[in-house]
Amino acid sequence: MYCRQRSTLRRQDFGPKDGEHLIAKVRTSGLEAKLQDVAWKRATSSRWPFEPRFSLLGDNCFVDVYLFDDEWIGDRWRFTNTPIITPGDPVEVPLYSVAHVGDLHGLSQLLNTRTFDRKDLDNALIGAIDLPSDNTDVIRLLLSAGADVNTSLDDGTTILMESVSSLNIVNIELLVSSRADRSRKNRAGDTAISILNKQITRAEKSGGALPDFVDEIVKLLNSDPL
Repeated sequence: MYCRQRSTLRRQDFGPKDGEHLIAKVRTSGLEAKLQDVAWKRATSSRWPFEPRFSLLGDNCFVDVYLFDDEWIGDRWRFTNTPIITPGDPVEVPLYSVAHVGDLHGLSQLLNTRTFDRKDLDNALIGAIDLPSDNTDVIRLLLSAGADVNTSLDDGTTILMESVSSLNIVNIELLVSSRADRSRKNRAGDTAISILNKQITRAEKSGGALPDFVDEIVKLLNSDPL
């Protein structure tokens, strides 16, 4: 899903039973089939994320497939049409597994009943950031549990940079207000604002459409530190 204008709607916190009921209602109403039909007709490229840090030997795994049309701005991972499977065992990485799909209820249960180290929390935060929809409640909970707001990938790309790459303004607002370091550079020498500028330049050259809230992101990244 994507938006051209900033939405004020937020994801609701459903318990397991509420979620099952909602999914069943979406399916029986025919909405799921219509959304799938629209997605396949509009999509011009796809992304299958690959996470090599997960075990390839797990009996259980999850696979993400994101579809994109020409109106959205592709980031550095989204220019490939090559499908790649994301292997991961929910038993092996339970915290990541619930954070990655925005399961706030499941995340709360895990944090209240089990002990996780900093590496687990940071890894889950990377998964939470990757969700295209509003996952700020999950991100906020992980930060309060001790995850590092400047968590980065192996190439030094921080979660703020990742959020900027996908133009996820709600993530950016939360991370900036949580004092994320906007001056950090990855191995390629990019900062969050330079990544955004490249997005803007790319869109201008290709004639692509930018979301209306890009100016807000620029202000957030250039504002005085809190």
